[in-house]
Amino acid sequence: NQCTVISVDYRLAPEHPFPAAHQDAYTVIEYVHEHAEELGIDPSKIIVSGDSAGANIAACACHHFKNHRDIKIAAQVLVYPWVDGKLDTPSIEKFKTGYLLTRDAMQWFQQAYTPDPADRCNPEVSPIYQKDFKDLPPSFVLTAEYDPLKDEGFMYSQKMKDAGNTVWYKDYKALVHGFMNMPFLSSEAMRAYQDIQAFIKQEVNSERK
Repeated sequence: NQCTVISVDYRLAPEHPFPAAHQDAYTVIEYVHEHAEELGIDPSKIIVSGDSAGANIAACACHHFKNHRDIKIAAQVLVYPWVDGKLDTPSIEKFKTGYLLTRDAMQWFQQAYTPDPADRCNPEVSPIYQKDFKDLPPSFVLTAEYDPLKDEGFMYSQKMKDAGNTVWYKDYKALVHGFMNMPFLSSEAMRAYQDIQAFIKQEVNSERK
């Protein structure tokens, strides 16, 4: 099936710190829902997706809209998501250097977007600290074997699963953070694209005939 892809050119840090990027994404979701007919899309099948910091925004959007009167996000695809502002999981320590994404780089990104340390574990930017995980849309969380963010992606998927949501989780072997930008790197990287298509077909397109 064909999909319409809408890419959000959200404001960037350090010029525009939290919550600018998140607010921009939410505004776009509202616009897309409101203008679905002229965009030629089904407003009941809006999927949010992103990788790394983009996956953070997608995850936060699902919490933001889950009790909305009209907007119901149909699914989320979170590719090696950054969801925990503590930056202290075992995988961050284990893969802190030598695997493309480094702990130092993550700390720099965090300082740019959340310069106030008090914001860093705010559930609005670190969704793993949300209190209520019920009634989230079907989710597919992808992680990479040698990624500092691997542990928090898995833990986030478990929180959603434990709350009764439909969750797909897969850890892609022998790959590092950023592999989605290099799909021809290996058959495993290409498989991620096929798995995402299968997820959408099963959890979104078959859900509403």
